[in-house]
Amino acid sequence: MKLELCDSRRLTGANLYWDRPAAIIDVAIEGAADEVVETWVKAVRRWLDCVGYTEEETCYRLYQGGASLLVSAPIDVLYSMCELNEVAWAETCHRFGLGEAPDPGEEEPRLNRLFDEERNPPLLALQEAARENGVPFLWDDDEVSLGYGETARSWPPDRLPAAGDVDWSAHGAIPIVLVTGTNGKSTTVRMTASILTAAGYR
Repeated sequence: MKLELCDSRRLTGANLYWDRPAAIIDVAIEGAADEVVETWVKAVRRWLDCVGYTEEETCYRLYQGGASLLVSAPIDVLYSMCELNEVAWAETCHRFGLGEAPDPGEEEPRLNRLFDEERNPPLLALQEAARENGVPFLWDDDEVSLGYGETARSWPPDRLPAAGDVDWSAHGAIPIVLVTGTNGKSTTVRMTASILTAAGYR
């Protein structure tokens, strides 16, 4: 049997697999893929118990020669959940006779430290308040924003306002267009901008 970790990354919102942020690993599997995935799910559950995130869920997609394995996570601990997912994969590989087993005495405190350092309750509170107030909420490693267009305002993730201090009526949405794909994105954006300008919109 061959098992290999090919990629590990964050999915910061709704995605191809489900409608929640998650840590994802892409893995190569030569052998009994269903058995490997079942072993991975059990390993993830054990490590989630260790870090206190027992309500998070898993999902996966099998494809020829491998699988994508996801663990859901709040947006403030996605990097830490990537670490947990990789540890669970290492345990899975060990159970099939490949590689060393993660040492719980080392990994449990390491993972808990990572989660503690990354956790950002004000970010989650602002995200929930934005949802309740119907206000667009965007975030990345550098900025958190409320509203679109002229109503948008941004803050650094470590200097967020309390949800109760935000004037939610001052933030709103505007029509937006998302352009995705491999070829033609720039041309499509320029063409769309020209159409909107000709119609009197900016």
